[in-house]
Amino acid sequence: MLINGFLVSEESFPVCGCTAVVCCRCSPEQKAQIVNLLRKYRAPQRVAAVGDGGNDVSMIQAAHAGIGIDAHEGKQASLAADFSITQFSHICRLLYSTVYTMLPVFSLVVDRDVTPSNALTYPELYKELGKGRSLSYKTFCIWVLISIYQGSVIMYGALLVFDSDFIHVVSISFTALIVTELIMVALTVHTWHWAMLLAEALSLSLYAGSLLILDQYFDRQFVTSWMFLTKTTAITAVSCLPLYVIKALRRRFSPPSYAKVN
Repeated sequence: MLINGFLVSEESFPVCGCTAVVCCRCSPEQKAQIVNLLRKYRAPQRVAAVGDGGNDVSMIQAAHAGIGIDAHEGKQASLAADFSITQFSHICRLLYSTVYTMLPVFSLVVDRDVTPSNALTYPELYKELGKGRSLSYKTFCIWVLISIYQGSVIMYGALLVFDSDFIHVVSISFTALIVTELIMVALTVHTWHWAMLLAEALSLSLYAGSLLILDQYFDRQFVTSWMFLTKTTAITAVSCLPLYVIKALRRRFSPPSYAKVN
């Protein structure tokens, strides 16, 4: 690697032993090289890159997780990143929301819509994959509309219906958001596995514990009250119940092919 005009070998480059690196006065190619070195010599740890300008795009895309800051230098970094934030201090909030909901998503890898024996007995089931309906524009638009609906219910519902408790709106809306995400993951499951149940339970327990521990973000007295539980449950129900009813009706009157053989 070329640094300040000198050729430095990868093994002797000091960045290989660092847990955090600040890239200053480096070209985009050098930033990407540094990220690749971290990925190589810090494995199996994951590397996250944070940048706010166009010269950070290569670095962001080279990392396991790219975080772009939508700042004065333009939107190139935020558009190229996996996550986009408006301030560097928002990284902590990004980590919080990821930790609370990532386990159920990862547990979906053990989900299956049909048993192995049925997959061999009914090969026509593979036709559904060939049609590409799961990754179609229609499916994408449906999920976007669902996100808009649930986001509106959680945010504006908390503001309009519970305006007398405006100071607690953040606690109510954020809790409803976490629970809604866990429920939505559960609604996508075809066959429950013990790993899925464990992931859901751990995520919910982790967040419940955070409500009690993180006093600087949540009012412990309020989050342990029946008022908090009632209002959070009401918003979550309005957010998820209609979608559950629609899914149940669709499965009842227009079931997918795999549901007919199970």
